[in-house]
Amino acid sequence: MAKRKMKKTKKKVSQGRSLGRVRGASAPKVASRYKGKGSKSGKVSSLKSAPEQANFPIAAIGASAGGLQALRDLLSSLPVDTGMAFVIIQHLDPTHGSMSADILSRSTKMPVIEVKEGMPVRPNHVYVIPPNCNLDLSGGGFKILPRFETRGQHMPLDFFFRRLSEYRKSQAIGVVLSGTACDGTQGLLAIKNQGGIALVQDPQTAKFDGMPRSAIASGAVDLICPPQGLAAELARIAKHSYVVLPEGEREQNLPKGTTSENLAKIFSLLRAQAGVNFAQYKNSTIQRRLARRTLLCKIEDLAEYAVYLENNPIEVKDLFSDLIINVTSFFRDQNVFEVLKNTVLPKYMKGRDPSVPFRLWVAGCSTGEEVYSLVISLMEFQREAKIRMPLQVFASDISEQILHKARLGVYPESISEDVSRERLETFFERVEGGGYKIAKSVRDICLFSRHDVTRDPPFAKVDMISCRNVLIYFATELQKTVLPIFHYALNPSGILLLGRSESTGGFSELFMATDKTNKIYQKRNIAKTLKLSMSLLRPRSAEQFEPAICRIEPGSARVDLQRESDRIALIKYAPPSVVISEALEIIQSRGRTAPFLELSPGHASLNLLRMAHPELSAKLKNAIQRSRTKNGPVTQTDLQIHDEGSIRTLSIHVVPIPALPVVKERFFTIFLKRQIRKEGNQLEGSIKPVLRLLKRGGEIRI
Repeated sequence: MAKRKMKKTKKKVSQGRSLGRVRGASAPKVASRYKGKGSKSGKVSSLKSAPEQANFPIAAIGASAGGLQALRDLLSSLPVDTGMAFVIIQHLDPTHGSMSADILSRSTKMPVIEVKEGMPVRPNHVYVIPPNCNLDLSGGGFKILPRFETRGQHMPLDFFFRRLSEYRKSQAIGVVLSGTACDGTQGLLAIKNQGGIALVQDPQTAKFDGMPRSAIASGAVDLICPPQGLAAELARIAKHSYVVLPEGEREQNLPKGTTSENLAKIFSLLRAQAGVNFAQYKNSTIQRRLARRTLLCKIEDLAEYAVYLENNPIEVKDLFSDLIINVTSFFRDQNVFEVLKNTVLPKYMKGRDPSVPFRLWVAGCSTGEEVYSLVISLMEFQREAKIRMPLQVFASDISEQILHKARLGVYPESISEDVSRERLETFFERVEGGGYKIAKSVRDICLFSRHDVTRDPPFAKVDMISCRNVLIYFATELQKTVLPIFHYALNPSGILLLGRSESTGGFSELFMATDKTNKIYQKRNIAKTLKLSMSLLRPRSAEQFEPAICRIEPGSARVDLQRESDRIALIKYAPPSVVISEALEIIQSRGRTAPFLELSPGHASLNLLRMAHPELSAKLKNAIQRSRTKNGPVTQTDLQIHDEGSIRTLSIHVVPIPALPVVKERFFTIFLKRQIRKEGNQLEGSIKPVLRLLKRGGEIRI
């Protein structure tokens, strides 16, 4: 009898191969195994398409080498009534049928079924991917897609995790178990960025720790546990309102203690530690992310969570990371880059002097994929148009941790899903151990800098701004602040790129739509003057400082007298200054710094010593070193430079900025003060009569 059953199974596997369809045990055979298991009726769900039951979470569990035992340990520890569906994504031999469903069924009383085309997804069921395919979700059921390899590697985890994140958003849960290489890493990032939960097997318990360690290194992981611990966390998460309720209902069921007072306290903690004010971000975004953090911290009351934040700086950092949305990839929305290269840039460059540097600002650059995609497109445009155009690229974000990754420019193998072979060979270098690194010729063009577009003075005179999928997280008032800033920063007829769900809204007088579908806009050259109100970085206390503010204010707005008088004093009478990092990179500048500091010819660089006049470089370096050593201000006077046939005299004053609680890097402000050369007592003699006249109440006219 057993032999006949084996022959029958082999025959079905063989038929599956010849049809290029699903392999393994047939649905009726699977159903017969579970009679009396997994439900009161003892019946397994029908394989025919059925209406979707949307309000339940789906956990995708990925495993490769050494993952079978981890899967069995996890499933054997899971309750059968979590209300969650489980989808097992494995690396399987494409040339043989899979017995995974049969083997895993011995570890759980839930129905374990190998996926068939159109099969509906139901809670309290375990679904197993067939061999030689990619799995997708659509209309409440599974779709089986042909397998494709990415540069010789099959990445089924990344593929399904990404699809699940788009399909289920915060109801998507990704789990990575034992395996080699990095499959699943990019998928977990996508899940987390959509508000889902990312879990990983503790590498110390994994037979092969490559996949878990790759995921952990990405910063995407929320919880790290052995398989039995993952099962306990999944059972807990499955009952939480954050993943059970759809987003519309969830906003009506906020965590206990969600009051304006508690929110203000949380915002204050974030601002003090991270220097970012989230009070004007969209309420829905803030509330979802707070609900997610309270779920992970096992805290029900927001007042309790605020106290927890006060006593746990690491959680403030984690909350900050959660509030920064990093949904990005190379050449996202490919058509945008094609339209840019083939339509927008040729029109913009017509009649423009190609020897003048093309300046690009990417605001909210995240981990750099958007920046490098645009630079590659600009380089390809130059090559195809046969022009040589210097490029200056400024990329900014509010997270120094994210900027560090962007500067490194190292990405996993899975980017080859989005980057063509030709581009990989031209603009990337292979990394030992796997992955790709942006070529030095591309990296050298890009300057990454921490910058808050809602508060810090903008980069100026740029030809193109890309700010994709950032504005959607801002409240309306904040959007009204940022869009006029972009208008101010752009050159005449400059290009603005926004995300698919974004628009210039009520600022049609500032921007004209070049391509509505791809959200590409052009600056209107209006005569209207926009009033900018700015304040310098200034000490707020011994341990922190108030970030610079740059806001557009309507002409009829009431102007604060003290702030306006400070602004005038700073603009008219304060000496020019720059803020530099420990690496001597200029972060911000105030006033006219030429001829002491100017952009040097060649690749754009904001390195202080490269921008400094040759006769000043050594003296600046010496003064900064002395200030660093003594941790106090240093002044050097009577410094001279030769400029266009004349001698200019100045003093430099280096002041260390008090350390921020979160940022380990040190910063300095350098003031450049012009000195008027005295010849004998001529100057002194000319001033004394003026002072006498002023004492008598007289008026001086110049």
